[in-house]
Amino acid sequence: MRVVAAEANCSLGLVQRVMGTKEELLAAGMQRIIERVEARAEAAGLDESLPARKFLEGLLLLLTGDDHREEGLVWAAFSAQALVTPSLADGLRGQEDEAQAAMALVLRSAMAGGDLSADVNPDGEALTLLCLANGLGTQMLLGRCDGAQAHAAIRTHLDRLFQVR
Repeated sequence: MRVVAAEANCSLGLVQRVMGTKEELLAAGMQRIIERVEARAEAAGLDESLPARKFLEGLLLLLTGDDHREEGLVWAAFSAQALVTPSLADGLRGQEDEAQAAMALVLRSAMAGGDLSADVNPDGEALTLLCLANGLGTQMLLGRCDGAQAHAAIRTHLDRLFQVR
């Protein structure tokens, strides 16, 4: 909270009065990140009307962009705190469940349209894609890979997933 107060050039007391607890501050930050990602997705024209491969690739590339380090740091801080704070864990699970369900729906649509093999498990693949994005985001924050490497890994996985069988 001290860092937020310093960045906002205000007192710690003001931040505490406005935001309440550290957990409430993290939850507000997380909500802001979700809104920013949704706005970027909309601006990029990403919606479920796109072909499944294109939509999923665009979404995953958006989530692992080099230019969103600050958002990644807030996500990591929120995730770390959620490991020890049940109310934050519930919120994070809810967000992750929604993302996985949306990706599974896109994969089911691709399967119905013949763009994806019938032997693919949409729920399992959606979980894999979610974990891939989360893991690559962490690796980028650690400096183990950059956006180009993360994007190559995403494309490699999608190439395997969407290959004609």
